[in-house]
Amino acid sequence: MALKHLEELGEQLIIRKWAVEELPGDNDFYISAIWKIGHANYPGITLELVFDGMGDDLTTLPIEECYGCYVEGHSDQTLYFFDNERLWKSNLAQFLDALDQIAKAATGA
Repeated sequence: MALKHLEELGEQLIIRKWAVEELPGDNDFYISAIWKIGHANYPGITLELVFDGMGDDLTTLPIEECYGCYVEGHSDQTLYFFDNERLWKSNLAQFLDALDQIAKAATGA
């Protein structure tokens, strides 16, 4: 399920004109990957999406198996990869809106 959600998140970021750069995770902190994102409307502002992925055996899961992400420095902005499609769509839209708000606020606008 995570792979489908990752693809949809990536597509929606591109549709909203965010540029995405994927970085490797950090096995010491069970981080599957980090996406650095930037937007032309918010020059100089970069956000990091941190993908959580601690496996049952306390290893770090690959990004395709992670269970959610959050915005670094804004841990209240999370997105979990739910099986419920309606809940997923709603949460994805709210998360994307929050990214715009965080970036806008960081510019002082």
